[in-house]
Amino acid sequence: MAYSPDSSIAGAAITGFTAPTMTLIGDGASSGLTRRHVVSAYGGTVGTARANSVAYPFNVEFRKPTVVNRVPAANPLTGVRPSIPTNSWVMNIQKGGDAVSGSPVVARMRVYMDVPAGMESFTPDDLKAMLSFGAGLLVEEMADIFDSLATGTLP
Repeated sequence: MAYSPDSSIAGAAITGFTAPTMTLIGDGASSGLTRRHVVSAYGGTVGTARANSVAYPFNVEFRKPTVVNRVPAANPLTGVRPSIPTNSWVMNIQKGGDAVSGSPVVARMRVYMDVPAGMESFTPDDLKAMLSFGAGLLVEEMADIFDSLATGTLP
């Protein structure tokens, strides 16, 4: 099944957030290549975090490649293939907040996935392993990642 997030996303627990859930609703996308959703409400304990608004956006966009590359044909004389191109997918998460009192700003988290053409069908389990590892690493290391963002350090 293609990318289609549930209407409720379970957030990972982090200090001050207990059993957080975020309610998603579909939103207009910037192009036919993009799916966009906004966080319209919260469940659980999420401190003073705000749901989506004009001044404080909270949304996610998932964009597919503008051109889908395929595995190029081998040279008929040498059998050598040219470089394998990649298909670049991008997930962009935006969250509004304040830099100081009354000064709205937007933080961004971008995930780029460059998939060599053909890998999704020739070795799909390797691609699944990469995605599984990436998501698990983000969840497992969330508190440490926040600490690094807050302190500016990598211990």
